[in-house]
Amino acid sequence: MSRPKVAVREEYRELKRRLGECHKYEWQKAQGIYDRIVELTGSTGPGGARQVPRACKACGYYGHTAQYCKVQAAREALALKKENDYFKPVKQEECTPEQWAWVQTFRAISARHLEGYSKGMGCSVPGPPVHCAEDVDWECQCEGCKEWVAFMSARC
Repeated sequence: MSRPKVAVREEYRELKRRLGECHKYEWQKAQGIYDRIVELTGSTGPGGARQVPRACKACGYYGHTAQYCKVQAAREALALKKENDYFKPVKQEECTPEQWAWVQTFRAISARHLEGYSKGMGCSVPGPPVHCAEDVDWECQCEGCKEWVAFMSARC
């Protein structure tokens, strides 16, 4: 879109503000405002075609794109904050005693799981696993599964 002439700059700003208040469901109102903006700036679409405003994909309001959207910026900031707030404790100094006990337990279970997997333990029934969501009793009764349960139940 072209820039407005100095004489119509105030009207242009007011129209731009009003356009920013239109939600994507008010597309007819937005089109009317946009048509007036196009008249003021003297811009034309490709091949002289009528120009159509686009609503922001993040918030649904006209007048800006997702790149300049305050809602999108807030979402990205929140996602970054969540990502920075979540951390996996690696050292005992980073945790409370209860958290550190859980970390140690989780590490022991993970190590035991890897050990059993490396030994080739697990379900010995060919094809899809028997303990899928359609089954009523979630436990396969094959020897491989019984061995796995016994192995994982044993404390390290």
